[in-house]
Amino acid sequence: MLEDSDIETIELNTEDYKIRHIKTVFRNKIEISNELLATTEEWLKLFLVQLILQRGALAKGLSIKVEKVFDAKSIHVDKKYIDAISIIKFSDSCECVYSYDIEEYKNSYLDIPINCKTRDDYFILFNIMQIDNIAIRYLLMYEFLLSRVSKERKQKDVTDYINNQYNPTKSFNKIGEQPTRRPGKSFTEDELTYYRNLLAHNEGGNIEDIEKKVNLMSRAINEVIGYLLSTDR
Repeated sequence: MLEDSDIETIELNTEDYKIRHIKTVFRNKIEISNELLATTEEWLKLFLVQLILQRGALAKGLSIKVEKVFDAKSIHVDKKYIDAISIIKFSDSCECVYSYDIEEYKNSYLDIPINCKTRDDYFILFNIMQIDNIAIRYLLMYEFLLSRVSKERKQKDVTDYINNQYNPTKSFNKIGEQPTRRPGKSFTEDELTYYRNLLAHNEGGNIEDIEKKVNLMSRAINEVIGYLLSTDR
């Protein structure tokens, strides 16, 4: 396991509201090895998921790979480090731009979960977030949420969780409700569930409007899952 004391600095390179590179600089006592490379890559995945969940970011084409490894013992450089390429886009339009102070990135890093159950959940989420198709990604994120709040996998339990546990913690940007589209029914659903059903059942509507709303709901579902996992540690 990678310890915080093993790391000297972490450098983020951002461009156009995207994280492009993450450089992890290690203390001189650390030996660069294949095990360290694998552990660092896992740790960075946890960090990226944590960042997305805490900030309500929209991950597009999320990926990570180790690009460069420098070892001060074998190459004439001042430091040993691992440079990884990753992409998180914090905005998909000029209408909603996210920019954070470095302290917020630091806090996300320091708050990476250490218990095995939550770490496993984060790795599942990382794999889902790598999916390019936003509709499929959203449906899988919803299924993840459903599996965590409902043993019987009932959508009503998602609505109850949002209304009774998540929304009361928010002073604004609460998850809204919509009348169900089920024939002959008159109850309301939370918007995460409503748009899940709209996508899953391939029901009609203005495609551009639906995609724009799913973008917003994708951020919202990230925040709900982030809240759920933070309270379940």
